[in-house]
Amino acid sequence: MSKVTRLINNEVKLKKEKKRPPNPLPKNVSIWFKATTNANIPHTVEWQVVNTGEEAKAAGTYQLRGGFESSNIGNNKREEHTSYKGSHMIQAFVINSVGQCVGRSEEFIVNIQ
Repeated sequence: MSKVTRLINNEVKLKKEKKRPPNPLPKNVSIWFKATTNANIPHTVEWQVVNTGEEAKAAGTYQLRGGFESSNIGNNKREEHTSYKGSHMIQAFVINSVGQCVGRSEEFIVNIQ
């Protein structure tokens, strides 16, 4: 994982892949996110995923999450699973080759029923 040392503003857009599913989403489905940016290459995309709610809390501290995770599909996509009821957040951060955060998306809220 890259260390974020400073933020340079570049445009970063975050969207759910494919057709927008209903909100709230049911439990136990996969969702995919894609970050697009005008930041110079090379760069990587790191993701911050925050789970909330009693189910995630009861499953243990790691399930609440909040740290940074790498893209798990190519360089700019992330697959997540709707495991816990609650309101959850995902945000994309673009990291350049020297570890600087050069862009970030707005927070994307996903509600799970």
